[in-house]
Amino acid sequence: QQQQQQREREEQEAARQAKAEADRKKKQAEEQAKKQSEGKDDEEQVWYHGFISRDVAEQLLTPFKGDVGRFLLRSKTPTLHALSLVVPTGFEHHKVEKGPDGSMFLNDKKLEGCVSLQDVVQRLSASTHPEVTGQLTQPLTNIASEFLMERGTPWLHGTMGRQQAEELLAPHKDKVGYFLVRMKSNGVYALSMAVGSGSESGFEHHRLEKTVAGQPFTLNGKALPKCMTLQAVVKYLRVHGHEEITGKLTSGVAP
Repeated sequence: QQQQQQREREEQEAARQAKAEADRKKKQAEEQAKKQSEGKDDEEQVWYHGFISRDVAEQLLTPFKGDVGRFLLRSKTPTLHALSLVVPTGFEHHKVEKGPDGSMFLNDKKLEGCVSLQDVVQRLSASTHPEVTGQLTQPLTNIASEFLMERGTPWLHGTMGRQQAEELLAPHKDKVGYFLVRMKSNGVYALSMAVGSGSESGFEHHRLEKTVAGQPFTLNGKALPKCMTLQAVVKYLRVHGHEEITGKLTSGVAP
């Protein structure tokens, strides 16, 4: 009988700890969703991927297939959206729509108190819903949104060609390590830098790429350790340099 009571106490303690951990994760997810949403429109959120198809959403989520609850939001029309997320069996896709009165609907069922996609994400991150398997956990970051978050950095330029980059760097041609980063396409950038008179042209151009959100950048196809943002890339190359580039980065050139 004492052994039975001991087992019951152990089971109760295990249940208590499991509930405490679930509550902690719930609070963490709610706080993260709130933090990511503050002061931004729906279209500026890192989890918003714009007008992409179901197939593209699944391709983006595939590298995180074991990460249950990873999600993104995408649009079909200005008022009709879709929530795509990772579940134990693969993926789920749910219709999210804004009604005439401004309220949000999930699979045609009204979400009380929700008037934006941000509200929907916060609600589904904080609690379960009969229409959705589990809760939302981590957003799949839109790479274009990452660019928007970093665009205030002085050395980061929009889309431009190699010739224009060299014209901006020309006054610093003999200053090895002067650089700028320019956007080529979603997730693909070019690092342009001055390398001095030792090079035929005086400049080098290297490919920086991040084709999967949540993964580190690569430099000419070679992974840069722990470099999840362009700012981290620049910091790393300033300190360590790289076998792919001449010397180390020094000063960034603004537009």
